[in-house]
Amino acid sequence: RRRTSRLAWQGWNVEVALDDVDELGVFAELEIAAEEAQLASAREAVQSLAASLSLSQTETRGYCQILAALRSAG
Repeated sequence: RRRTSRLAWQGWNVEVALDDVDELGVFAELEIAAEEAQLASAREAVQSLAASLSLSQTETRGYCQILAALRSAG
């Protein structure tokens, strides 16, 4: 199940998604659409918002990859 919202943060429009994934739990995704010249500033804004929300872990794998890794380990 996915819930999405948008919010303004440090002058950026941020898309926030909360994914409740069976067997894995809840994940938050923060996204800013930015031009290449603005990537550093957008990245800093996402990191700042994540810190203010106490989001401390980063996951780059997709949910299927995480599930496969968990199932092969267990």
